[in-house]
Amino acid sequence: MNMTKVLRLPVVAMFPFLAFSMPVSGQMDAGTADRSIPVFVSSSRRIVIRNIRDRDAAVLSRMLEQTIAHVESLSGRSLDIRPMNPIIIRGRELLGAIGGGVLRRQGGTRGQPAQALDMMNPASVSWPELEEAFTWLLLNRIGMSGADAASTMPETADWLAAGLTIWMDPARRDAASDLAARAWRASADPDVRDLVLQRHLPEGPWAGKAWSCMVLRFLFDGGSPGYVLEQLAALDWLGPDDEVAAAVASLYPAASSMEELERYWDLYLADLSTEREAARVTLEEKLSGLLVLSPAEFGPWLQAAETPPRELADLIPVRDREWAAQLARVIATRLQALAVQADPEAEDVVNLYTRFLSALAGDVPGYTGGLLGRHPSASRLNKLLDQAEDAHAAWREQTRLRRQWMDDVEARRHHAGMYRELGIDPERAEAFMNKAAQGQSE
Repeated sequence: MNMTKVLRLPVVAMFPFLAFSMPVSGQMDAGTADRSIPVFVSSSRRIVIRNIRDRDAAVLSRMLEQTIAHVESLSGRSLDIRPMNPIIIRGRELLGAIGGGVLRRQGGTRGQPAQALDMMNPASVSWPELEEAFTWLLLNRIGMSGADAASTMPETADWLAAGLTIWMDPARRDAASDLAARAWRASADPDVRDLVLQRHLPEGPWAGKAWSCMVLRFLFDGGSPGYVLEQLAALDWLGPDDEVAAAVASLYPAASSMEELERYWDLYLADLSTEREAARVTLEEKLSGLLVLSPAEFGPWLQAAETPPRELADLIPVRDREWAAQLARVIATRLQALAVQADPEAEDVVNLYTRFLSALAGDVPGYTGGLLGRHPSASRLNKLLDQAEDAHAAWREQTRLRRQWMDDVEARRHHAGMYRELGIDPERAEAFMNKAAQGQSE
Protein backbone atom coordinates (compact mmCIF):
# COMPACT_ATOMS: atom_id res chain seq x y z
CA MET A 1 0.00 0.00 0.00
CA ASN A 2 1.24 3.48 -0.83
CA MET A 3 1.97 5.11 2.52
CA THR A 4 1.82 8.57 1.00
CA LYS A 5 -1.86 8.01 0.31
CA VAL A 6 -2.49 6.21 3.61
CA LEU A 7 -1.30 9.16 5.65
CA ARG A 8 -3.91 11.38 4.01
CA LEU A 9 -6.75 9.11 5.10
CA PRO A 10 -8.69 9.54 8.34
CA VAL A 11 -7.49 7.39 11.19
CA VAL A 12 -10.54 5.16 10.81
CA ALA A 13 -9.57 4.44 7.20
CA MET A 14 -6.19 3.21 8.39
CA PHE A 15 -7.69 1.27 11.33
CA PRO A 16 -11.34 0.49 10.46
CA PHE A 17 -12.05 -1.03 13.87
CA LEU A 18 -11.49 2.39 15.46
CA ALA A 19 -14.97 3.42 14.36
CA PHE A 20 -16.41 0.85 16.77
CA SER A 21 -14.06 1.55 19.67
CA MET A 22 -15.77 4.53 21.25
CA PRO A 23 -18.51 4.57 23.90
CA VAL A 24 -21.96 4.89 22.41
CA SER A 25 -23.33 7.42 24.87
CA GLY A 26 -21.06 10.30 23.83
CA GLN A 27 -21.60 11.87 27.25
CA MET A 28 -18.25 11.08 28.85
CA ASP A 29 -16.04 13.85 30.12
CA ALA A 30 -12.84 14.40 28.13
CA GLY A 31 -10.72 14.06 31.24
CA THR A 32 -12.34 10.92 32.61
CA ALA A 33 -11.70 7.48 31.20
CA ASP A 34 -14.65 5.22 30.56
CA ARG A 35 -14.41 2.39 33.09
CA SER A 36 -15.42 -0.16 30.45
CA ILE A 37 -12.36 0.67 28.35
CA PRO A 38 -8.90 0.20 29.92
CA VAL A 39 -6.25 2.90 29.91
CA PHE A 40 -3.39 2.03 27.55
CA VAL A 41 0.20 2.87 28.49
CA SER A 42 2.87 2.83 25.77
CA SER A 43 5.95 0.65 26.08
CA SER A 44 8.12 3.63 27.04
CA ARG A 45 5.47 4.82 29.55
CA ARG A 46 5.69 8.28 28.00
CA ILE A 47 2.25 8.13 26.36
CA VAL A 48 -1.07 7.26 28.01
CA ILE A 49 -4.11 6.73 25.79
CA ARG A 50 -7.60 6.85 27.30
CA ASN A 51 -11.08 6.11 26.00
CA ILE A 52 -9.80 4.16 22.99
CA ARG A 53 -9.70 0.38 23.04
CA ASP A 54 -6.39 -1.39 23.49
CA ARG A 55 -6.01 -2.73 19.96
CA ASP A 56 -6.48 0.75 18.47
CA ALA A 57 -4.45 2.48 21.18
CA ALA A 58 -1.55 0.08 20.62
CA VAL A 59 -1.31 1.09 16.95
CA LEU A 60 -1.59 4.81 17.72
CA SER A 61 1.00 4.59 20.49
CA ARG A 62 3.53 2.95 18.16
CA MET A 63 3.04 5.69 15.58
CA LEU A 64 3.36 8.44 18.19
CA GLU A 65 6.46 6.78 19.65
CA GLN A 66 7.97 6.87 16.15
CA THR A 67 7.28 10.62 16.04
CA ILE A 68 9.08 11.05 19.35
CA ALA A 69 12.02 9.04 17.98
CA HIS A 70 12.20 11.24 14.85
CA VAL A 71 12.21 14.44 16.89
CA GLU A 72 14.81 13.08 19.31
CA SER A 73 17.02 11.95 16.44
CA LEU A 74 16.82 15.36 14.81
CA SER A 75 17.39 17.33 18.00
CA GLY A 76 20.15 15.02 19.19
CA ARG A 77 18.71 14.79 22.69
CA SER A 78 16.24 12.74 24.67
CA LEU A 79 12.99 14.52 25.42
CA ASP A 80 12.16 14.97 29.08
CA ILE A 81 8.92 12.97 29.11
CA ARG A 82 8.80 11.03 32.35
CA PRO A 83 6.31 8.35 33.41
CA MET A 84 5.09 10.71 36.13
CA ASN A 85 4.29 13.38 33.51
CA PRO A 86 3.31 11.49 30.33
CA ILE A 87 1.50 12.95 27.36
CA ILE A 88 -2.19 12.01 27.51
CA ILE A 89 -4.19 11.15 24.40
CA ARG A 90 -7.95 11.09 25.05
CA GLY A 91 -10.77 10.05 22.76
CA ARG A 92 -14.11 11.80 22.90
CA GLU A 93 -17.13 10.95 20.80
CA LEU A 94 -19.47 13.90 20.21
CA LEU A 95 -22.95 12.85 19.14
CA GLY A 96 -24.42 14.99 16.38
CA ALA A 97 -21.11 16.64 15.56
CA ILE A 98 -19.86 16.60 11.98
CA GLY A 99 -16.19 15.88 11.46
CA GLY A 100 -13.48 15.73 14.06
CA GLY A 101 -10.52 17.62 15.37
CA VAL A 102 -7.69 17.67 17.88
CA LEU A 103 -7.80 19.91 20.94
CA ARG A 104 -4.41 20.73 22.45
CA ARG A 105 -4.25 21.07 26.24
CA GLN A 106 -1.22 22.26 28.17
CA GLY A 107 -0.62 23.56 31.67
CA GLY A 108 1.53 23.21 34.74
CA THR A 109 5.09 24.49 34.93
CA ARG A 110 8.34 23.54 33.27
CA GLY A 111 9.14 21.42 36.29
CA GLN A 112 5.73 19.69 36.33
CA PRO A 113 4.35 19.82 32.76
CA ALA A 114 0.83 18.64 31.98
CA GLN A 115 0.08 18.00 28.30
CA ALA A 116 -2.82 16.27 26.57
CA LEU A 117 -4.57 15.94 23.23
CA ASP A 118 -8.32 15.41 22.96
CA MET A 119 -9.34 13.58 19.78
CA MET A 120 -12.84 14.80 19.06
CA ASN A 121 -14.68 12.10 17.08
CA PRO A 122 -11.48 10.04 16.58
CA ALA A 123 -12.78 8.26 13.49
CA SER A 124 -12.76 11.61 11.65
CA VAL A 125 -9.29 12.73 12.75
CA SER A 126 -6.53 12.37 10.15
CA TRP A 127 -3.11 11.11 11.12
CA PRO A 128 -1.26 14.26 9.90
CA GLU A 129 -3.60 16.39 12.02
CA LEU A 130 -2.95 14.29 15.13
CA GLU A 131 0.81 14.14 14.51
CA GLU A 132 1.01 17.92 14.03
CA ALA A 133 -0.69 18.58 17.37
CA PHE A 134 1.51 15.95 19.04
CA THR A 135 4.65 17.52 17.53
CA TRP A 136 3.58 20.91 18.94
CA LEU A 137 3.60 19.35 22.43
CA LEU A 138 7.02 17.80 21.82
CA LEU A 139 8.49 21.12 20.70
CA ASN A 140 7.21 22.73 23.88
CA ARG A 141 9.01 20.01 25.83
CA ILE A 142 12.22 20.94 24.01
CA GLY A 143 11.62 24.60 24.86
CA MET A 144 11.34 23.81 28.58
CA SER A 145 15.11 23.63 29.13
CA GLY A 146 17.21 26.60 30.20
CA ALA A 147 14.57 28.37 32.26
CA ASP A 148 13.24 28.44 35.82
CA ALA A 149 11.39 25.19 36.57
CA ALA A 150 8.59 27.18 38.20
CA SER A 151 7.91 29.27 35.08
CA THR A 152 5.01 28.49 32.80
CA MET A 153 5.20 26.09 29.87
CA PRO A 154 6.34 27.67 26.59
CA GLU A 155 4.12 27.66 23.51
CA THR A 156 5.86 27.39 20.17
CA ALA A 157 4.55 28.85 16.92
CA ASP A 158 2.11 26.74 14.93
CA TRP A 159 4.19 27.04 11.76
CA LEU A 160 7.12 25.29 13.46
CA ALA A 161 5.02 22.27 14.44
CA ALA A 162 3.35 22.10 11.02
CA GLY A 163 6.68 22.47 9.22
CA LEU A 164 8.44 19.80 11.27
CA THR A 165 5.56 17.34 10.82
CA ILE A 166 5.79 17.68 7.03
CA TRP A 167 9.60 17.64 7.09
CA MET A 168 9.61 14.26 8.87
CA ASP A 169 7.59 12.68 6.01
CA PRO A 170 9.82 12.43 2.87
CA ALA A 171 6.85 12.23 0.49
CA ARG A 172 5.14 15.32 1.93
CA ARG A 173 8.51 17.12 2.10
CA ASP A 174 9.08 16.50 -1.61
CA ALA A 175 5.56 17.69 -2.41
CA ALA A 176 6.25 20.90 -0.46
CA SER A 177 9.46 21.39 -2.45
CA ASP A 178 7.57 21.04 -5.73
CA LEU A 179 4.99 23.58 -4.57
CA ALA A 180 7.70 26.05 -3.56
CA ALA A 181 9.57 25.62 -6.85
CA ARG A 182 6.42 26.30 -8.88
CA ALA A 183 5.57 29.32 -6.75
CA TRP A 184 9.06 30.77 -7.16
CA ARG A 185 8.91 30.42 -10.95
CA ALA A 186 5.58 32.27 -10.89
CA SER A 187 7.02 34.96 -8.53
CA ALA A 188 4.38 33.93 -5.99
CA ASP A 189 6.71 32.93 -3.15
CA PRO A 190 6.04 34.66 0.22
CA ASP A 191 8.64 36.52 2.26
CA VAL A 192 10.34 34.45 4.91
CA ARG A 193 9.54 37.14 7.53
CA ASP A 194 5.81 36.74 6.94
CA LEU A 195 6.11 32.96 7.23
CA VAL A 196 8.01 32.87 10.52
CA LEU A 197 5.60 35.33 12.14
CA GLN A 198 2.64 32.99 11.58
CA ARG A 199 2.17 32.10 15.22
CA HIS A 200 -1.27 30.58 14.59
CA LEU A 201 -2.35 28.51 11.59
CA PRO A 202 -5.72 27.01 10.60
CA GLU A 203 -6.45 23.54 11.94
CA GLY A 204 -6.41 20.55 9.65
CA PRO A 205 -5.01 20.27 6.11
CA TRP A 206 -4.03 23.56 4.48
CA ALA A 207 -1.77 23.97 1.46
CA GLY A 208 -0.07 26.97 3.05
CA LYS A 209 1.51 24.70 5.66
CA ALA A 210 3.89 23.44 2.98
CA TRP A 211 5.69 26.78 3.26
CA SER A 212 6.27 26.11 6.95
CA CYS A 213 8.20 23.01 5.94
CA MET A 214 10.23 24.98 3.37
CA VAL A 215 11.25 27.65 5.90
CA LEU A 216 12.39 24.95 8.29
CA ARG A 217 14.26 23.12 5.54
CA PHE A 218 15.92 26.40 4.53
CA LEU A 219 17.10 27.08 8.09
CA PHE A 220 18.22 23.46 8.56
CA ASP A 221 20.33 23.61 5.39
CA GLY A 222 21.98 26.82 6.61
CA GLY A 223 23.19 25.41 9.93
CA SER A 224 22.98 22.49 12.36
CA PRO A 225 19.39 21.13 12.30
CA GLY A 226 19.49 20.09 15.96
CA TYR A 227 20.72 23.49 17.12
CA VAL A 228 18.26 25.37 14.89
CA LEU A 229 15.32 23.29 16.13
CA GLU A 230 16.26 23.75 19.79
CA GLN A 231 16.66 27.52 19.41
CA LEU A 232 13.36 27.87 17.58
CA ALA A 233 11.56 25.80 20.22
CA ALA A 234 13.01 27.97 23.01
CA LEU A 235 12.16 31.26 21.27
CA ASP A 236 9.68 33.63 22.91
CA TRP A 237 7.12 33.69 20.12
CA LEU A 238 4.93 36.17 22.00
CA GLY A 239 7.59 38.88 21.71
CA PRO A 240 7.51 41.84 19.30
CA ASP A 241 7.59 40.94 15.61
CA ASP A 242 10.94 42.63 14.97
CA GLU A 243 12.61 40.76 17.82
CA VAL A 244 11.19 37.41 16.74
CA ALA A 245 12.23 38.00 13.12
CA ALA A 246 15.75 39.05 14.17
CA ALA A 247 16.11 35.96 16.37
CA VAL A 248 15.14 33.68 13.47
CA ALA A 249 17.54 35.47 11.10
CA SER A 250 20.39 34.97 13.59
CA LEU A 251 20.05 31.18 13.15
CA TYR A 252 21.23 31.44 9.53
CA PRO A 253 25.01 31.91 9.80
CA ALA A 254 25.43 33.72 6.48
CA ALA A 255 22.77 36.37 7.27
CA SER A 256 23.31 39.29 9.62
CA SER A 257 19.78 40.66 9.30
CA MET A 258 16.30 39.73 8.13
CA GLU A 259 16.95 41.67 4.91
CA GLU A 260 19.93 39.45 4.14
CA LEU A 261 17.96 36.38 5.10
CA GLU A 262 15.32 37.32 2.51
CA ARG A 263 18.00 37.43 -0.18
CA TYR A 264 19.35 34.03 0.82
CA TRP A 265 15.76 32.71 0.88
CA ASP A 266 15.26 33.82 -2.72
CA LEU A 267 18.54 32.19 -3.78
CA TYR A 268 17.55 29.02 -1.95
CA LEU A 269 14.23 28.82 -3.80
CA ALA A 270 16.00 29.50 -7.10
CA ASP A 271 18.42 26.64 -6.45
CA LEU A 272 15.55 24.39 -5.41
CA SER A 273 13.59 25.20 -8.55
CA THR A 274 16.61 24.50 -10.75
CA GLU A 275 17.20 21.21 -8.92
CA ARG A 276 13.60 20.06 -9.35
CA GLU A 277 13.59 21.00 -13.03
CA ALA A 278 16.91 19.24 -13.62
CA ALA A 279 15.34 16.06 -12.22
CA ARG A 280 12.44 16.55 -14.61
CA VAL A 281 14.79 16.88 -17.61
CA THR A 282 16.65 13.72 -16.60
CA LEU A 283 13.36 11.85 -16.35
CA GLU A 284 12.40 12.92 -19.88
CA GLU A 285 15.70 11.61 -21.22
CA LYS A 286 15.20 8.25 -19.47
CA LEU A 287 11.64 7.96 -20.76
CA SER A 288 12.61 8.76 -24.35
CA GLY A 289 15.47 6.26 -24.10
CA LEU A 290 13.08 3.43 -23.24
CA LEU A 291 10.90 4.15 -26.26
CA VAL A 292 13.76 3.55 -28.71
CA LEU A 293 14.15 -0.20 -29.21
CA SER A 294 17.94 -0.32 -29.29
CA PRO A 295 19.84 -3.66 -29.34
CA ALA A 296 21.93 -2.44 -26.39
CA GLU A 297 18.81 -2.21 -24.21
CA PHE A 298 16.62 -5.00 -25.59
CA GLY A 299 18.99 -7.29 -27.52
CA PRO A 300 17.77 -10.66 -26.16
CA TRP A 301 14.22 -10.03 -27.34
CA LEU A 302 15.09 -8.30 -30.63
CA GLN A 303 17.27 -11.23 -31.73
CA ALA A 304 14.13 -13.34 -32.11
CA ALA A 305 12.65 -10.93 -34.66
CA GLU A 306 13.01 -11.47 -38.40
CA THR A 307 13.09 -7.70 -38.85
CA PRO A 308 14.10 -6.03 -35.57
CA PRO A 309 11.64 -3.26 -34.66
CA ARG A 310 13.00 0.25 -34.07
CA GLU A 311 10.06 1.84 -32.29
CA LEU A 312 6.87 0.84 -30.46
CA ALA A 313 4.70 1.16 -33.56
CA ASP A 314 6.74 -1.62 -35.20
CA LEU A 315 5.48 -4.05 -32.55
CA ILE A 316 1.84 -3.76 -33.58
CA PRO A 317 2.06 -5.91 -36.76
CA VAL A 318 3.88 -8.67 -34.80
CA ARG A 319 1.77 -8.48 -31.64
CA ASP A 320 0.92 -12.18 -31.84
CA ARG A 321 4.60 -13.21 -31.49
CA GLU A 322 5.71 -14.34 -28.06
CA TRP A 323 8.95 -12.32 -28.15
CA ALA A 324 6.95 -9.16 -28.87
CA ALA A 325 4.68 -9.77 -25.88
CA GLN A 326 7.71 -10.40 -23.63
CA LEU A 327 9.41 -7.24 -24.88
CA ALA A 328 6.26 -5.19 -24.26
CA ARG A 329 6.10 -6.48 -20.68
CA VAL A 330 9.76 -5.60 -20.07
CA ILE A 331 9.32 -2.05 -21.35
CA ALA A 332 6.12 -1.61 -19.31
CA THR A 333 7.92 -2.74 -16.14
CA ARG A 334 10.75 -0.26 -16.70
CA LEU A 335 8.28 2.53 -17.39
CA GLN A 336 6.45 1.79 -14.15
CA ALA A 337 9.75 2.14 -12.28
CA LEU A 338 10.10 5.64 -13.76
CA ALA A 339 6.57 6.54 -12.62
CA VAL A 340 7.75 6.49 -8.99
CA GLN A 341 9.88 9.61 -9.58
CA ALA A 342 7.49 11.27 -12.03
CA ASP A 343 5.43 14.42 -11.55
CA PRO A 344 1.68 14.16 -12.30
CA GLU A 345 2.08 15.15 -15.97
CA ALA A 346 4.87 12.64 -16.57
CA GLU A 347 2.98 9.96 -14.67
CA ASP A 348 0.05 10.39 -17.06
CA VAL A 349 2.41 9.87 -20.00
CA VAL A 350 3.92 6.74 -18.44
CA ASN A 351 0.47 5.33 -17.69
CA LEU A 352 -0.68 5.83 -21.28
CA TYR A 353 2.36 4.03 -22.69
CA THR A 354 1.94 1.26 -20.12
CA ARG A 355 -1.71 0.84 -21.12
CA PHE A 356 -0.69 0.46 -24.77
CA LEU A 357 2.06 -2.07 -23.96
CA SER A 358 -0.19 -4.12 -21.68
CA ALA A 359 -2.84 -4.28 -24.38
CA LEU A 360 -0.27 -5.26 -27.00
CA ALA A 361 0.99 -8.09 -24.77
CA GLY A 362 -2.56 -9.34 -24.24
CA ASP A 363 -2.34 -8.74 -20.49
CA VAL A 364 -5.48 -6.58 -20.32
CA PRO A 365 -9.08 -7.73 -20.91
CA GLY A 366 -9.67 -7.10 -24.62
CA TYR A 367 -10.51 -3.54 -25.55
CA THR A 368 -12.72 -5.04 -28.27
CA GLY A 369 -14.64 -7.15 -25.75
CA GLY A 370 -12.34 -10.18 -25.83
CA LEU A 371 -11.16 -12.23 -22.88
CA LEU A 372 -7.83 -11.95 -21.10
CA GLY A 373 -5.05 -12.86 -23.49
CA ARG A 374 -6.74 -11.72 -26.71
CA HIS A 375 -4.95 -8.97 -28.56
CA PRO A 376 -6.86 -5.81 -29.49
CA SER A 377 -7.05 -4.90 -33.14
CA ALA A 378 -4.27 -2.98 -34.86
CA SER A 379 -6.50 0.09 -35.17
CA ARG A 380 -7.24 0.03 -31.44
CA LEU A 381 -3.54 -0.32 -30.59
CA ASN A 382 -2.65 2.53 -32.95
CA LYS A 383 -5.20 4.72 -31.21
CA LEU A 384 -3.76 3.89 -27.78
CA LEU A 385 -0.24 4.61 -29.00
CA ASP A 386 -1.34 7.91 -30.57
CA GLN A 387 -2.83 9.01 -27.25
CA ALA A 388 0.43 8.23 -25.43
CA GLU A 389 2.59 9.94 -28.05
CA ASP A 390 0.43 13.08 -28.06
CA ALA A 391 0.68 13.37 -24.28
CA HIS A 392 4.42 12.71 -24.49
CA ALA A 393 4.89 15.42 -27.11
CA ALA A 394 3.08 17.97 -24.94
CA TRP A 395 5.14 17.02 -21.89
CA ARG A 396 8.37 17.10 -23.94
CA GLU A 397 7.57 20.66 -25.02
CA GLN A 398 7.04 21.67 -21.40
CA THR A 399 10.40 20.13 -20.53
CA ARG A 400 12.09 22.00 -23.41
CA LEU A 401 10.72 25.30 -22.15
CA ARG A 402 11.87 24.49 -18.63
CA ARG A 403 15.36 23.60 -19.88
CA GLN A 404 15.45 26.96 -21.67
CA TRP A 405 14.36 28.66 -18.46
CA MET A 406 17.11 26.86 -16.49
CA ASP A 407 19.75 27.99 -19.00
CA ASP A 408 18.48 31.56 -18.70
CA VAL A 409 18.64 31.41 -14.88
CA GLU A 410 22.21 30.10 -14.97
CA ALA A 411 23.23 32.80 -17.45
CA ARG A 412 21.75 35.52 -15.26
CA ARG A 413 23.57 34.16 -12.23
CA HIS A 414 26.85 34.06 -14.11
CA HIS A 415 26.41 37.65 -15.27
CA ALA A 416 25.41 38.77 -11.77
CA GLY A 417 28.58 37.24 -10.32
CA MET A 418 30.69 38.88 -13.00
CA TYR A 419 29.08 42.27 -12.36
CA ARG A 420 29.72 41.98 -8.62
CA GLU A 421 33.39 41.20 -9.22
CA LEU A 422 33.60 44.37 -11.30
CA GLY A 423 31.83 46.41 -8.63
CA ILE A 424 28.73 46.95 -10.79
CA ASP A 425 25.22 46.71 -9.34
CA PRO A 426 23.71 43.56 -10.96
CA GLU A 427 20.15 44.95 -11.17
CA ARG A 428 21.26 48.17 -12.90
CA ALA A 429 23.47 46.20 -15.28
CA GLU A 430 20.61 43.82 -16.09
CA ALA A 431 18.25 46.72 -16.77
CA PHE A 432 20.85 48.34 -19.04
CA MET A 433 21.40 45.10 -20.99
CA ASN A 434 17.64 44.57 -21.43
CA LYS A 435 17.22 48.12 -22.68
CA ALA A 436 20.11 47.67 -25.12
CA ALA A 437 18.60 44.41 -26.37
CA GLN A 438 15.26 46.12 -26.98
CA GLY A 439 16.99 48.86 -28.91
CA GLN A 440 18.72 46.35 -31.17
CA SER A 441 15.46 44.55 -31.90
CA GLU A 442 13.68 47.74 -32.99
